[in-house]
Amino acid sequence: MNENMPKTIALIPARFDSTRLPGKLLLPLGDKSILKSVYDRALLCKTLDTVAVVTDHPEIFKHVQSWGGNVYMSDPQHQSGTDRIAEIAAQLHEFSYVVNLQGDEPFMEPMAVDYLMEIMVASKASIGTLISRINTTADFMNPNVVKVVRNIFGSALYFSRASIPFHRDLPPDITNHEIFRHIGLYIFERETLLKITKTPVSNLESIEKLEQLRWLEQGYQIITAQMDLQSFGIDTQSDYDAAVKRISVN
Repeated sequence: MNENMPKTIALIPARFDSTRLPGKLLLPLGDKSILKSVYDRALLCKTLDTVAVVTDHPEIFKHVQSWGGNVYMSDPQHQSGTDRIAEIAAQLHEFSYVVNLQGDEPFMEPMAVDYLMEIMVASKASIGTLISRINTTADFMNPNVVKVVRNIFGSALYFSRASIPFHRDLPPDITNHEIFRHIGLYIFERETLLKITKTPVSNLESIEKLEQLRWLEQGYQIITAQMDLQSFGIDTQSDYDAAVKRISVN
């Protein structure tokens, strides 16, 4: 841990009942589970003081305990991972920042967390997230790839499943433009996290099904850090098969 950094904890929300691949976080990936792969990579982050899992299921709770990891049980009624980690963050007064790590992204780059943390502290923003450049028109047109536009200072203006920014005079083509995708890793000031999760679903959030739009509607600044990386989330059986193949090749 860098002594110049505020005290920070990474919380990994871990549901068992995934719609498309139930129990996916417990599936093996090499010599460990998907969840432990995420946990171990988080331990490599230089800006984190502590890593912990937050779950709603006793099987995941026991799994984390089996390797001596930190784990908390949360209310099973939470609608999002952000709500889940906020419940636990409310109890952890000693931490200034909370990192929300996705439990189904076993190839997360530790340096990405460190880089975003440095930008958060330097900018004094209350929420930070990652973006990377979109390199294919297919991704630009794909509603499952969330796009983000930002201002000249690096703060997000809007997130959308639509292909933004829209070029009025040309057909969809990204070759001559900087167009960004959102990568779902967040860092929150702890007090901000507690506030945003107490507010109701907003209009834009209900339309696009993107919770970060609620925070923008409330007037929060979301600073972005650009990195040349792609997220690799495991949502389906085919995603899992690809992850297993990637491990075996490496």
